[in-house]
Amino acid sequence: MSALIKLTGASKFFGSGQQKVAALNNVDLEIEQGKYVSIQGPSGSGKSSLLNVVGLLSPLSEGEYTLAGENMVGLSANQLAQVRNRHLGMIFQNFNLVADLTIEQNIMLPLVYSQHDRKTWKDRIHKVLSQVDLPDYGKRLPGQLSGGQQQRIAVARALVTEPDILIADEPTGNLDTKTGRAIMDLFNELHDAGNTIMMVTHNPEHAALAVEQYLLDSGEIFNYEAAMQKQA
Repeated sequence: MSALIKLTGASKFFGSGQQKVAALNNVDLEIEQGKYVSIQGPSGSGKSSLLNVVGLLSPLSEGEYTLAGENMVGLSANQLAQVRNRHLGMIFQNFNLVADLTIEQNIMLPLVYSQHDRKTWKDRIHKVLSQVDLPDYGKRLPGQLSGGQQQRIAVARALVTEPDILIADEPTGNLDTKTGRAIMDLFNELHDAGNTIMMVTHNPEHAALAVEQYLLDSGEIFNYEAAMQKQA
């Protein structure tokens, strides 16, 4: 099976000369369709840089990146935005919901920039609200929801365009333990339904739920089990 996401020799540098710092250093990573992948690492390990590269928010300094068989290097900002909307569903630690829009309107935002027929929007919104077990919350405002419910809505928004891959940035970072576990249960259900997931997390317990686990350290990526055996 060909890789949905493929990074080859991927490096990201900041600064120049003696001040040059490698946030990512020659990273090779492949994520196949249908996989559930977790990436963990300490603060400053390069996790944010990796997410920004994979999420098409920041270009590589060196190396190659293909997404769904398309070369991502050298595309214009407009082209990257189109690819991002077509292929990626982003889930953020801080939810990033618009406070004065209803839940339905928040979920609708990615559809505004998509090629999906407007006639299907209502059905799509209802479908994803049901997927996250909040079918009757469409008319509420984000401030009327708990943190866990807001994160579920953020997941629904990421799902509404039926992206090739869900990219989750510390999805339980702002949640209590019980609510975090509930979100992880939702991720397992989404994976079981065939969704591809790439999750960055500080939580080893949550990372262990993924089918494939990686460790990012000082800009370099390792198979998690191999890295732990090497340290033992």
